Amino acid sequence: MAVLHRASWVVPVTSAPIQNGAVLVEHGRVVKVAKSAEFKGLDAKIIDYGQGVLMPGLVNGHTHLELSHCVATVNDNPGDMVAWIADLLRFRETYTDDDVVSRAGECVAGMILEGVDLIVDIGNDPSFVRSSSDSKVLFFHELLGLSQKAALFMGEVLESRATNYTCHAPYSTSLSLLQQIKRQASDLKHIMPIHVAESLAEMDFIKTGQGDFKLFLEERGFWDGSFVAPESSPVKYLNDLGLLDPDTLCVHCVHVDEHDLQTLYETEAKVCLCLGSNEYLGVGLPPVPQMLEIGLLPCLGTDSLASNPQVSIWREMNLVHQHFPTVTAAQIIHMATRNGATALQCSEYGSLSAGAVSMIFVEYAGNTPLDYLSFNSSPKQVTRCM
Repeated sequence: MAVLHRASWVVPVTSAPIQNGAVLVEHGRVVKVAKSAEFKGLDAKIIDYGQGVLMPGLVNGHTHLELSHCVATVNDNPGDMVAWIADLLRFRETYTDDDVVSRAGECVAGMILEGVDLIVDIGNDPSFVRSSSDSKVLFFHELLGLSQKAALFMGEVLESRATNYTCHAPYSTSLSLLQQIKRQASDLKHIMPIHVAESLAEMDFIKTGQGDFKLFLEERGFWDGSFVAPESSPVKYLNDLGLLDPDTLCVHCVHVDEHDLQTLYETEAKVCLCLGSNEYLGVGLPPVPQMLEIGLLPCLGTDSLASNPQVSIWREMNLVHQHFPTVTAAQIIHMATRNGATALQCSEYGSLSAGAVSMIFVEYAGNTPLDYLSFNSSPKQVTRCM
């Protein structure tokens, strides 16, 4: 049966907001979006939500659900990424597998309540994956190994079964393993998320092969001297290896210059911002206005509760506004919806176009819905419609 959803505002994302709008849904998919008056006399069940906004569900382009139990992790060394990683590894050992699964489930449930319909989850253990009938969770099994021995072992894991494998970062994954993972991702036609240019320690290691990351690897017995620093930026390094293309999702991109941005644009690689995590870890903030100016269309991610006090895409939207007030409300909404769906190759999400399968209603009484959704930091009252 056809269902007509009506509200004081409809925000399709791919077109201008519609006052007194409506969305026609049949068989769980959007058929048409228009002014309510255009549907007069239609034989359909009518759901009138009243004052508020109908819009597509949100997209979380990057998180680590298996770290949801690490919410108590304290960042005693702002800006020191290596020290935080060491603290995190120690903290993880204090929890059981049941704790991990339980907290991951709670984290997914919280995102669903806030209207998130599409989630990218990066993890090291598939047994911690939490599926949900109320949202689509795309899980990627993350591999890393910088030494020859570790890279060889992970390469064998990679070949053992066809699944959505991905790389951790340029500083933690050997050249051969990076290329091997990318080849498999291309063969299986799925995206490849990877942490890129997140910290100054990473920049130093990729540029010189020295610094805090080398000391960390030596202390843990993971350094065998086989890594040869490319003496470039992480973005250039990945591009030189042939890893950047429209199916690569570069997460963070804090320390990128104009040459890196041009490379990302020319290769059509996607970018995911995690401002809450960047702010908490003290690693800096990405040059968002410059990304938009050059033509990049970044999406938003929360990262995990281990590096972000709140896993909330609404908060991430507000952080974009706080730190970069020249970015428009429409651009921020695109980051939280359409840009994410495009980066994840999930065209049925991220907008209220024909064929869409995701819609939420946000209570709001006013005449500037885009500003409210993007700039307002108050909690949103969300109802799931599809």
